[in-house]
Amino acid sequence: MAEAPEPGAELLLFRLAGRGYACRRAAVREVVDVGTGQPHVPGLPPSSLAALGGGERPVAVVSLRLALGLPDIGPVGRIIVVTTRLGPVGFLVDEVLRVDRLDPDARVLPSRFGGGYIAGTVLIAGESWLLVEWDAIRVPRRGGTGAPPPGDPGHPGPADGGMVDMNAEAVNGPGVPPPRADR
Repeated sequence: MAEAPEPGAELLLFRLAGRGYACRRAAVREVVDVGTGQPHVPGLPPSSLAALGGGERPVAVVSLRLALGLPDIGPVGRIIVVTTRLGPVGFLVDEVLRVDRLDPDARVLPSRFGGGYIAGTVLIAGESWLLVEWDAIRVPRRGGTGAPPPGDPGHPGPADGGMVDMNAEAVNGPGVPPPRADR
């Protein structure tokens, strides 16, 4: 689990299915418009789909809606390219709002889910934002479906839901599932 951001840290604020999320600005490589002509995000340089070439290797892109088990709405919104343990990954989200600085008096409340991709909750400008831990998101494999929310007993593992656990792959290697608790 990641440590809470320090007061004064920059957070990128975005929305998915009407809910506010935040992530550390330091983890964001860039935000890419999917070609819908949206204005650039305040606090970030403008970018285009050409940025997904990634220099050395192409960047994997995943719909965050599908990864979290939400209904797919197609290729709309923006792609947040973040640094993960497995390298850069792009997550398609509905809307990216801005970069905001965490107020020195702000508190980051620990996640009530007891782990998973939500590291905590932060209050910015009177609104609650869920703090995302990118390495904890289970990414759908080719043909896989999304995952239920954290804490849901039906949250599938790599063998039964077509999911990749980025923490397990970072430790065990690509394609090697984590050990199962029932073995």
